[in-house]
Amino acid sequence: MTYTRHCPACSKEITYKSKDHRDRAEKKGSRCKVCSQKGRKLSAEHRAKLSAVSKGNKSRTGMTQTPETRAKIAEALKGSKYSPERCAKISESNKRTKSTPEYKVKARAAQRKRWGTECTPTPRRSGWAKEVKERDNHECQYCGAEEDLHAHHIFSAAKWPELAQNVNNGITLCAPCHRWHHKYNYLV
Repeated sequence: MTYTRHCPACSKEITYKSKDHRDRAEKKGSRCKVCSQKGRKLSAEHRAKLSAVSKGNKSRTGMTQTPETRAKIAEALKGSKYSPERCAKISESNKRTKSTPEYKVKARAAQRKRWGTECTPTPRRSGWAKEVKERDNHECQYCGAEEDLHAHHIFSAAKWPELAQNVNNGITLCAPCHRWHHKYNYLV
């Protein structure tokens, strides 16, 4: 069953699937699609295309730009740079944040909070990753790849900091297998 009401602007009849939807629209004073777009600066052709898409016509879905259009956009953006004032502002902002002693103290405190009172060295700095890769003969343990290898903690170093430096808590994975592992086995 369909429920109807009239647009307050043009008196056009609007249909709704449920009484609830109609009542909510009436309470808000909603207008029909044509009236709600009247203040916008859209051409009639553009409105027709939008309504065709909304009615289920997926003709514009997945459209890509032609190589000529892409070349024009690239040419227009080529050589565009920030103004000297903008560069100075960005530079000043970066100086204020990461290189100040206050920032470094806060970062160190945050690290202590994450790892506990005694900060253990990170696996990258301690040689843990190198030891794990050497133990696994520089091969991905899932697919056997020998390039773009990562050392992965079996038990999360954030949850189990006491196991962070343990070589037996590591496994060598290539980048795609590492991404897959984190996507589908995110519980551990």
